[in-house]
Amino acid sequence: MGDKIGLSLTFIGVIFLAGDTSGITLKPELFWGVAAGLCNAGSQLSLFRSTKTTMTPLEINAWGFTVATICLIPVLALKGFSAQDIATFAEPQNHVGVWLAIVALALLIMNTQFFRAKAYQLASSNSQLAPLIFTNLIFTAVWQKLFFDDSFSFHQLLGITLIISASMLQVLIPSIAKLKQEQPLAHR
Repeated sequence: MGDKIGLSLTFIGVIFLAGDTSGITLKPELFWGVAAGLCNAGSQLSLFRSTKTTMTPLEINAWGFTVATICLIPVLALKGFSAQDIATFAEPQNHVGVWLAIVALALLIMNTQFFRAKAYQLASSNSQLAPLIFTNLIFTAVWQKLFFDDSFSFHQLLGITLIISASMLQVLIPSIAKLKQEQPLAHR
């Protein structure tokens, strides 16, 4: 029952976070957003399963990024390179900022996967840790305000609050229920 409530609150929070809720129209970006969520869920499940092997988080990520690169080669072959891509590769000294941004993004992505793998190694189930990943909304919101001076509407703040609260409840409710079950045993 708690899972259904948490999922419902999260969904309502996503709608509020979208901003203008007066009319949701089906657009291609919604499809890609749902596809990204589906792929993220698959990524979390496979990462959790792989952390239960004898491989270290560094080895898991090395294999993961190697497989991802191999899977993206056909996409790159179909799409090709833009003129900007070719210029960036041909004259790297003229695009130092772009290369620094690429290196920074690569390091952030690798650290995300590394820390997630370490957390999954310590967790007993994927569902125990998965809701905590929504806390990235807190960091994203704070950094958007600090670096880009974005402001959030009341509806967006309410959406962020609902998503984070529902995620935290998913983690806290089972822990509280377990403590209540153990408490009478301790008094015997």
